[in-house]
Amino acid sequence: MFDRVMDWLADEPLRHEQGFDDHEIRVCVAALFYHMIAVDGEVAAVEREQLRRQLSQRYQLSDSQLATLEQEGEANDRESAGLFPFTVILNRQLDTEQRWRVYNQLKQLALADGTVHDLEQGMLDHVKILLKLETD
Repeated sequence: MFDRVMDWLADEPLRHEQGFDDHEIRVCVAALFYHMIAVDGEVAAVEREQLRRQLSQRYQLSDSQLATLEQEGEANDRESAGLFPFTVILNRQLDTEQRWRVYNQLKQLALADGTVHDLEQGMLDHVKILLKLETD
């Protein structure tokens, strides 16, 4: 996915014609969600369950579809150099309200284990900027 984002950014003339499909958008959201529950170095069962619940409700997925999306999100997060590739796609494909919804779901994930770790708060702050949700 990272390579596709970089190709997309490098190819200015096609930028406005090329989009990302629904599956790629879902994987980006799943990768951000996974990153949030893993950023503090420990993935608690309650965090994993909250991630599954949010993805399932957001996309109305069957159990097998949910398992696949969860695996793809985790794999893409682990392979990525950072959050930028995911947020580029979301900025391109989602409107502001939809990006706020992703951000608010990330906040819920940060609170899933009852504590917002400093690394989770740092990620929230960073994602807010990357998703262009900062207000002046």
